Amino acid sequence: MTDEKLYPLPVGWQWVKMKNIAKLFTGNSINEKIKAEKYLGRTDGLIYIATKNIDFDNQIDYTTNIRIPASDNFKTAPANTSLLCIEGGSAGRKLGFTNQPVCFVNKLCAFVANETNPKLIYYFLQTQDFAEQFTAMKHGLIGGVSIKNLTEMNFPLPPLEEQQRIVDLLDELFYNLDEAKALAQGVVDGSELRRASILHKAFTGELTKLWRDEHGLSLDSWQKKFLSAVLVPSKQKTTDFSSSGLKYVGLENMEKNGGQISFQAADSVRSTKNIFHVGDLLYGKLRPYLDKHGVAKFDGVCSTDILVFSVNDKSLNEFINYFFSHSTFIEYSVANSKGINLPRVSEKIVLSAEISLPPLAEQKEIVRLLDDLLGREQRTTDLAGKILDHIGLMKKSILARAFRGKLNTKN
Repeated sequence: MTDEKLYPLPVGWQWVKMKNIAKLFTGNSINEKIKAEKYLGRTDGLIYIATKNIDFDNQIDYTTNIRIPASDNFKTAPANTSLLCIEGGSAGRKLGFTNQPVCFVNKLCAFVANETNPKLIYYFLQTQDFAEQFTAMKHGLIGGVSIKNLTEMNFPLPPLEEQQRIVDLLDELFYNLDEAKALAQGVVDGSELRRASILHKAFTGELTKLWRDEHGLSLDSWQKKFLSAVLVPSKQKTTDFSSSGLKYVGLENMEKNGGQISFQAADSVRSTKNIFHVGDLLYGKLRPYLDKHGVAKFDGVCSTDILVFSVNDKSLNEFINYFFSHSTFIEYSVANSKGINLPRVSEKIVLSAEISLPPLAEQKEIVRLLDDLLGREQRTTDLAGKILDHIGLMKKSILARAFRGKLNTKN
C-alpha cells in the first residue's frame, strides 16, 4: 500500500513504518564446501535455517543437521521472530515464526520486534495488505525486495494492550482452522489409498461376497482369463478430419483414475489418428502410471498414444475400465512399459494381462457398487478440497478484519 491508499484506522491506532516497530536484517550464506566441512553434523551452536527449511504452511523444520557455533559470529534471530523469504521464487510466500534462536540464510529477512508484539508482526506478514506492498516493491529478474524498501512499508499499529488481544484471538481462531485443515487434508491425502482399497475388494471378490451368498454362487464362478479373451483392439484409423463437428481426444483430454473424457475440435488435427465409437474403451498407453482411460460417450478420433478397444459379450466395458485402475494392472503395465523418458505400454502387453473374470451378472453388481462407492469417495474428496480452499479464504478475511480493528476485541 502506498501512503495515499491507507485505510482509516480505529481511534488509538496509527500508521507507522515497519522500521518503527522492528529491526530488519538478512542472514548469512554458506559456501557448500565450507558447509560440508565445518557445519554439517555438529551438535553445538545454533540451528541454521535455509529457505528450504520453511514450508508454504509457515512451518519451520528445525532438523537441518547444520549448526553454527557462536564463535563464527553469524547473524542470529532470537526466539519469537518472523523469518520471511525476500528473494527468489518463494519471495513473500515462505514465512516462519521461530520458537528458538537461530542462524539463517541471506535470502531470509528477520523481523525482530522492539516494543511491538512479535506475533502481531508475524500475522501482518500474512495479510493481503502486506502482499500488495511486497509485490509493488519487487525488483530485478529474481523478484526480490530490499531491506530498505521493507523498512518503509506501512504497518497499522494498535495500542499495546489491543495488540495482545488481537494476537490471542488470532491464535485461537487459527488454531481451530488449522485443526479443521488437518482433518480435511487427511481426507484428501487418504483418497488414493481408500480408492485402491475399494478396487482391491472389488477384484478379489470381497465386495460382492454377500451378493454371491444371496445368489448361491461362490468364487469358483470366477475364471482366470487374459484380457485378450474379452477385449477386441480397434484397427480403424483415419487422416480425414473434414467432418463437421468431429471430436478429437488427446491424452490431455483424459482425467486420471479412469475419469471423464473431454474433447476438442478435430479441425486442426494432423497425421493419422485412431477412430473410436460410443462404448469403446480408450486406454492411454503413454506413462501408464498416470492411469488415464475411460469409456467413450461419443464417437470421434484420438491420439495414437491412446489404444482403442471394444468389449465382447463376456464382459462389460465399465468393468474392464475399473480393472484398468486396479493397482495390480497398473503395476503390471508400468513394469512392462518401454522407454525411459516416455514409457509406453504396448497393445500386446495390455491384452496379455490376467484378470479374474466374474459372471456377467456379478460384473454388473460390481460396477454398480463401484459407481456408488467411488462416487461417494470422489464427492467426499472434492468437498474436503473445497473446505481447504475455504479455510484459506477465511484466514485472509480474518486477518483483514484484525488489522482494521474489526475483530471482537476491545475496539
